[in-house]
Amino acid sequence: MDPLRLTLSDLHERHARHARTLNKSEKTIDWYRGAIEDFCRFLEDAYEVAAPARLADFTLERVRDYILYLRGRPAFVGHPFHAT
Repeated sequence: MDPLRLTLSDLHERHARHARTLNKSEKTIDWYRGAIEDFCRFLEDAYEVAAPARLADFTLERVRDYILYLRGRPAFVGHPFHAT
């Protein structure tokens, strides 16, 4: 299989298995999943990337744009402990 066709979700599952072998907490693994899901939503909104996003959609330019997006986003948006 062409690795660029793997979905980011598939890659997360592979990483999660590896993280468990290193005794990482499920909370940490869930945090990674949330970060990937947020990046995928960004790809859908900013670049109209069809879900599920694939490794081929993960480019340096898009990651840089995502970082700029995060820097411009108000802090604690959607955080469970932040009073809105």
